[in-house]
Amino acid sequence: MKKTTSFRTYPIRTLHDLLWEASSRYRERVAVASKIGGFYRKTSYFKLQETVVEVMAALKAIEKKDEEPIGLLGENCTEWAVVYLAIVC
Repeated sequence: MKKTTSFRTYPIRTLHDLLWEASSRYRERVAVASKIGGFYRKTSYFKLQETVVEVMAALKAIEKKDEEPIGLLGENCTEWAVVYLAIVC
């Protein structure tokens, strides 16, 4: 017997879908937080998406082709996540 849910679900197939859906549904909620100098810098889903789009535009501006590999090396931080999302989205 298949279990059914009583709440609405959304088709999420890619990280791009997930980020855009989360940005739409949870606009001002905290998506990520980074501890800097003992304080947490919080980033909303909307700001995360906005920053990812800016990095995507920067990658296109340097004429990076879709099939060209990109290396990403860095510490675990918000900026790493932003660049990763810009590459894969």
